[in-house]
Amino acid sequence: MTDLTRIAVLAGPTLARWEVDALERVLRECDATLSLVVELRAPRERTTGDRIRRALELREWAAVSGCISLFNSVYGSAPEKRTVRLSDVTCFDGVTTHACTPSVVDGWKHRLPAETVETVADSADVALYFGGEFLTGPVLTAPTHGVLRFHHGDLREYRGQPPGFWEFVRDEPDAGVSLQRLTERLDGGEIVSLHRVPIDDARRWRTVRRRLYRTSAHVLADGVKRVTDEAFEPVRLSADDLGRVYTLPRGRAVGRFAVKTMRSFLADRCRRGDYSPPDDVVETPL
Repeated sequence: MTDLTRIAVLAGPTLARWEVDALERVLRECDATLSLVVELRAPRERTTGDRIRRALELREWAAVSGCISLFNSVYGSAPEKRTVRLSDVTCFDGVTTHACTPSVVDGWKHRLPAETVETVADSADVALYFGGEFLTGPVLTAPTHGVLRFHHGDLREYRGQPPGFWEFVRDEPDAGVSLQRLTERLDGGEIVSLHRVPIDDARRWRTVRRRLYRTSAHVLADGVKRVTDEAFEPVRLSADDLGRVYTLPRGRAVGRFAVKTMRSFLADRCRRGDYSPPDDVVETPL
């Protein structure tokens, strides 16, 4: 009987529903067990001034985000995006927990304390990072098989954020879901698993994200199996192989997004004759 792969989870105080689903699939399909949960606490709370500065930085995107929030308040947020507190995640029951506060390096990178790095090294063969910040430092090589993290995009084409947005506004036929082994390069880790998702018929960005998140469970299970295989070699991309780093959209991209979304909404209204939720936001079991 082979030894179970010990998995550490690095995450904030909550996980999205799709992240929990991905973890549960790993435990069902891989010879793995959860050995450690590291709760990453925010280095500091956001102030009102921080929020105002952020809104000014986002410019047009702040207004779009407000409209999305309003849409979600009417139709409900997508079920896979809803959050679950770590204490309520069933598969974490009985698992050793460790809380820490990362330090901020260079104004934006997060580095875990030495004590936490040692705990991860002693407790895990591979770590899964579900945080939103750029992780740096010795923790990246502490587990035998490194730290794995999703990138909802193909690293050879679309790096940065938001997930699936740029593929949607540019009418791409598909979008990628990558599982990367993190390095010190932004969205430039080693590709462990990559899956392409058709999006040519997606009428809303929300639909694109839903497909990417649902595909993530398969990608994670596949990736954990691969990194624990001694014969496996990840895809290591050179600087020339990496795609452009995208940021939150402004200007023309925001306008194109708004036009595509409004056309889809109006088409639904004309077809249905009411304001009921469009087909791609009706909640269905994952």
